[in-house]
Amino acid sequence: MNKYKVLLGMFATMLAVFTATAQSKVTLTFQNASTQEIEVSAAGKIYFSDDYMYIDDGTALPYSFAVSDIRKMTFGEGVGIQDIVTEAFKVYPNPVHNELYVNGNEFGSYRYALYSIDGRMLQQGEVGNGESIHTSDIPAGLYILKINNTSLKINKL
Repeated sequence: MNKYKVLLGMFATMLAVFTATAQSKVTLTFQNASTQEIEVSAAGKIYFSDDYMYIDDGTALPYSFAVSDIRKMTFGEGVGIQDIVTEAFKVYPNPVHNELYVNGNEFGSYRYALYSIDGRMLQQGEVGNGESIHTSDIPAGLYILKINNTSLKINKL
């Protein structure tokens, strides 16, 4: 049960910053190894309620999936990933190669943790305002950066 709560949290945080540009493809892989591809238009969105994930493709009623049924989610070409600006800080560049910079509105440092898409913590620590998080030792892919209780989707090239 805890595994599902962690997965739900990871999906929710990852998708909270998902934006679609033009036409984007989302591929879901389920626990039974079946897959489903959904094209999401610029007007579409992904959101959660209770233990369900909903994908609104912008054209019809939203698709709904039990989070516990989903093993993996991948995003195809066209998924908009951009520098992330919140009220408290800016994280850039996104996509990132080797250094992910954090510029905050406050002096001091920020606690962070970097997670793989399957929920494994890869790094944690503190980063000061204007400093960087080193990402050169992690492979290309999508990651979740949790910084000061805000979770962000990061694309590593």
